[in-house]
Amino acid sequence: FDFSFAPSLLFYSYIPIVLIALFFGFFVLYRDHSSLRSKLLFALSICFFLLIINEIIQWIAVYASVVQLGWQLIALFRISVVLLSMYFAYVFIYKKDLPFGQKVFLSAVYLSVLVFLPSTINVTEFDLTNCEGNPGILNNIVHGLGLISVLWISILAINKYRQKNLDKSEKKQILFISLATCLFLIIFFVSNAFADLTTIYDIGLLGPIGMIVFLGFLTYMIVRL
Repeated sequence: FDFSFAPSLLFYSYIPIVLIALFFGFFVLYRDHSSLRSKLLFALSICFFLLIINEIIQWIAVYASVVQLGWQLIALFRISVVLLSMYFAYVFIYKKDLPFGQKVFLSAVYLSVLVFLPSTINVTEFDLTNCEGNPGILNNIVHGLGLISVLWISILAINKYRQKNLDKSEKKQILFISLATCLFLIIFFVSNAFADLTTIYDIGLLGPIGMIVFLGFLTYMIVRL
């Protein structure tokens, strides 16, 4: 590894955030290990951790083969974050497990991304001179799914919020949870999509910032409610 290649913001942004994400994930699981939403938050934290570690390795790895592998894995980690966020939002808002049909659909999306990882649909080519990959259409699809997930979560929250049998406390939970999840996804995927389009990858360093607000607020909600 060569740390001289990495921007200073990488160490001030990524490393503290990923450590906090892991702490929240383990803390919530420890306090409420039997709850499905706690397990989903823990899984989301692990996927986020792997995604960030993968991106850090892309900055500091010396061997081109390692960097190339990291580029090929980006789509897999990002779609994992999207799907787990959707799953978690549904469980938290509706207080029940996701219907079987929707689980099958999310699994099909995940497997589809997995199948195309080693193809040019994922990474069209790898530039040995600059030691970076050229994102293919699969990355655009994943970014699009990230934004679609925001719409899906918003619709879930609105439908639940309009139910007449909810008290003010439940409505506040729905409002804050949906906003926290959507804010995280928007910040994360807009920054990464812009970085891929402009090839100014330093912009992507801003993506994980939304995770702090997301995990901190959700941890408080899960432990206290």
